[in-house]
Amino acid sequence: MKSVAIKSVEVWFPTRIRHSSEWPTTVVEKWRERLAKVVPTAAADDTAEGVRLTLAAIAAHRDDPFQGVVEVRVIDAADDSSDLETRAAQQALARAGISATDIDLLLSHPMVPDYLCVNPGSIVHHKIGLRPEVQAFGVDGVCTSFIIQLDLARKAILSGDARYVLATQSSACTRLMPEADPFSSWFGDAGGAAVLQAAEPGFGLLATSFRTWGEHCRAFCATVPGGRWYEGGRVVAANEDRAGARKMQLEAADIARDLIAALLAKAGVLHEEVAFFAPHQPAAWFPELCRSRAGLGAAKMAQTSSFTGNLSTVNIPAQLATATREGLLKRGDVVVLFALASGMSAAGAVLRWS
Repeated sequence: MKSVAIKSVEVWFPTRIRHSSEWPTTVVEKWRERLAKVVPTAAADDTAEGVRLTLAAIAAHRDDPFQGVVEVRVIDAADDSSDLETRAAQQALARAGISATDIDLLLSHPMVPDYLCVNPGSIVHHKIGLRPEVQAFGVDGVCTSFIIQLDLARKAILSGDARYVLATQSSACTRLMPEADPFSSWFGDAGGAAVLQAAEPGFGLLATSFRTWGEHCRAFCATVPGGRWYEGGRVVAANEDRAGARKMQLEAADIARDLIAALLAKAGVLHEEVAFFAPHQPAAWFPELCRSRAGLGAAKMAQTSSFTGNLSTVNIPAQLATATREGLLKRGDVVVLFALASGMSAAGAVLRWS
């Protein structure tokens, strides 16, 4: 059965670099003290192997307030999220060897939209210069958005409604970070973009899989702390459900294991056939733990979080762009994508690289 393939994938970084050493020592020490109090520890019912492995992985970084992040990129004050997506899209179009007039559908996801109650796709559509008849809309799956975009692009292309689909993403999360919280230093800014087209038989997207648990929607969110985002006060990233956040952390590796097992079975692919693994990278301990727990120990990875921070929805495109530039991917490689998002939801995809 025909599917959709990634014709090109790019990431665009702001020029400003913020090194972890720039944070004042007094602030870092306060973060260290705070982390020592909130880092999850074993409870009486934490007997499952996945939980024990997760606790051990987190404990290995408990004295590092930066969680493995050495530097991040920070969006310029004059830019919006749509600018990050537009620049990444222009690079992706150039790499694909096509122009904006060739695009038939635009799928956008800004973690921090330029405006509320405005279609973010329409803004990127205008800045890139797409044809007026090209549909453009936002796809908000938070950190799972890129995988959702792949799935939607497959349906649009195989239905005959589109020849080329442009998927764009952006992270401008530094604008939401409250400096009193340790996670302020974990996030970076970037734009991502991929040009998608019909795949050769046997190549491209082989399967997708999704999971959703909405009861933990407040574990990590952007709001006015203690209230609603529209009730006055600065909107910042906040942990409004610490029990839910702990549950998300401790169950992440087993979610990856179970979802990826189902995904590979759906695609008819063996674990040992996977050549490259691109997981969400919210912290230094997360990628390796998920790779090991999912039984993908032989798969290559592009560890990017140390020099980008958590790029939220751009995490996976950034890894694919990095792997492409560094020659980590070759034609025929089986690639697995996995993301866990606040909300909470999870998504996975398996592709044969073409």
